[in-house]
Amino acid sequence: MLEARDLSTLVDALSALRASFESAPAGQQGDWAQDQYLKFEAVRFRFINRYGPVRRAAYPDGRIMEIVYSLHEDLQRLCEDDEFMDHAGSIRARPRPNLFLRSKQPSELSFGLESLMKQRPPVSAVMNLLLRATADGVVFRDPEEAELPLRSPAADVKKLRTIVPTQKIAPVQFDIVNDRLVIAHRPSEPRSEGANIVPLAKADLIKRGNEVIDQLKRSNCDPRLLAQFDALQKAVEDGNNIIEVGLTNIVCTMIGKGYENELPAAVFGLMQAHTVGVQMYVSQFPDWVTFSEQAVSADIEGSDNKMLSKSLEHIIETISRSSDLADPEVPRTLRNLKETIDDPVRSTKRAIYAAARTLENLIIRVFQHGADFLEKTAVKTVDGLSTTASKVIVYGLLTLALSTASGLHPLASKIDGMGWIKDAAKIVQRQIEILKE
Repeated sequence: MLEARDLSTLVDALSALRASFESAPAGQQGDWAQDQYLKFEAVRFRFINRYGPVRRAAYPDGRIMEIVYSLHEDLQRLCEDDEFMDHAGSIRARPRPNLFLRSKQPSELSFGLESLMKQRPPVSAVMNLLLRATADGVVFRDPEEAELPLRSPAADVKKLRTIVPTQKIAPVQFDIVNDRLVIAHRPSEPRSEGANIVPLAKADLIKRGNEVIDQLKRSNCDPRLLAQFDALQKAVEDGNNIIEVGLTNIVCTMIGKGYENELPAAVFGLMQAHTVGVQMYVSQFPDWVTFSEQAVSADIEGSDNKMLSKSLEHIIETISRSSDLADPEVPRTLRNLKETIDDPVRSTKRAIYAAARTLENLIIRVFQHGADFLEKTAVKTVDGLSTTASKVIVYGLLTLALSTASGLHPLASKIDGMGWIKDAAKIVQRQIEILKE
């Protein structure tokens, strides 16, 4: 994971690679080679132009996050370009002694680049290093704090507890059981004045939903429409996640309108009546009403789904590689959420907001767990036999949550109640350094 101070290091690295391309032997500078070089130069030039206006920022704000993600995507395209990588693999990077160690406190990226460049590796190897380095965004480290001693765990834990809020209303909430991240299934409660009719309404919706699905099957409709109503039926029957019911119903309503001319009038009418009934049903739950109002007021755009999708994918891949971190239900659930916001039809404003709040809930629960662990460690109440194993798992969860916080930070100014993330992440970053020891 990068630190804000690493951005200037990226500038130096790209400039060093440019010099390597330009100093290649004459035999490696034909028209084809020039085309490959221009691909790289376009990426370097785009990064320099984006970074220049914000290089004096004291903290990694949303613009810097976007710049790093854009660079990562550009590097990924280059690394997936076989012609470019063949050319980059044939050129040796030129070492520039101490180029990356000019800072009083060089970062891990600086040391890594300095060590690699001394070996005169192929340019392709340096490209792969930069690709990996930019994958997780920027960590929230205050440059002025870099030379300060680490604060005591007890002081940081106390501060962290005052910063981290309770989990927010979202389609997914989390818990940690035996040091593993799990999905917390917490049914929403209906309004007290409607509590008596909700069970009857649910039973009626289940019945009508089965009728809709039966009619859709007989109509030989588009399988995607049937699959969406199947998902709605399962959500209603399960009854544990009113936010999921509401979001799925919105998608059914939107998709259904596109099939008005393809379905028999009676089937289309039955389908419409069912989605209206589900909407009336979810409106009996304060959680759905609050969630909808907050989603509407959030200053999010359709383009925000790209960054959220990248964060979800990173979490899913990390958990898949380290199964000790989470229950298998976690990546499955997050994969479904990612597929929703990746789908142009289903990626509504509410869906994007739901993804953002879900990621925030993951950060909240992991940071809370980290505070608990650090507190126990400080007073030495953790079972000695399990301390090492727990420490590794907690470190992995905190690193994952910190990376997620980095990706979510650009949305903090767009969604109310997310401003806590930056300050909490700075504390967690300090304590991760201690857990490394």
